[in-house]
Amino acid sequence: PNGGSFQPGCNLGEALRLIAENGFGDMDQLVKCSHERSIHLFIDSLLYDEKPSQAYRCSSKEAFEKGLCLSCRKNRCNTLGYKVNKVRGKSSSTMFLKTRSQLPYKVFHYQVIV
Repeated sequence: PNGGSFQPGCNLGEALRLIAENGFGDMDQLVKCSHERSIHLFIDSLLYDEKPSQAYRCSSKEAFEKGLCLSCRKNRCNTLGYKVNKVRGKSSSTMFLKTRSQLPYKVFHYQVIV
């Protein structure tokens, strides 16, 4: 989620402050929050199963950020979490989605064409 970068709600500044004050003993906090997010996203899929988060197949993060990949035709999107759809065909594809910093993590994606 979020382009593989630091996750919303994982306070990079706070983690760096703890490392500066207490040394590298708190280095795990820097990595822990982003990696634990996968567990929270799965729990989110159980709690909010009537409105699941959607990931969209896209060629690049930049194209996704521009809103060019919001179509669900031809298996171009999938549900995140417990009710993920198994898709036959390609063995893998790059999917993108954004999340919020707290429950519910779902972000609605809109595309306005003028």
